[in-house]
Formats: sequence, C-alpha cells, structure tokens
Amino acid sequence: MNSHKFEPQGVTVVAMLAESHISIHTWPEKGMAVCDVFTCGDHTTPESGVEYLQMVLEAKDIICNEFIRPLE
Repeated sequence: MNSHKFEPQGVTVVAMLAESHISIHTWPEKGMAVCDVFTCGDHTTPESGVEYLQMVLEAKDIICNEFIRPLE
C-alpha cells in the first residue's frame, strides 16, 4: 500500500494486490472521494469492495460504473 497526504487536507491511497488494485482519492473540502476497484478473473467480487468503501467512507450517494474487458 502506498499513500500521500495533501496539505491542508486530502489523501491518495493505492493498495495493490496480485490481480487487483484499489485506489482512493479524496477531496474533503468538497465532501468527495473517487475510488477505483480493479479486479481480474471471474472469481472476484468487486461489488463487495465498492459496498465496503461506501460503508467505511459513510457515502450518502455513489455513482458506480462497471467496465468489463473482453477476453483475448
């Protein structure tokens, strides 16, 4: 995991896993966070990650987009 705290506020965090990553970019002054949950394979459930982030960030509203890459 790697993170950077901005002054006076805000943070960017990236957690890299074997076949996945999660990134969070925050703008506290706007009450906003942008998160990316990237997974590979058909054995993963990125929706669980989105639900968890919504809960821990206490998000009142989310916009969620799913992009499925075609297999080669």
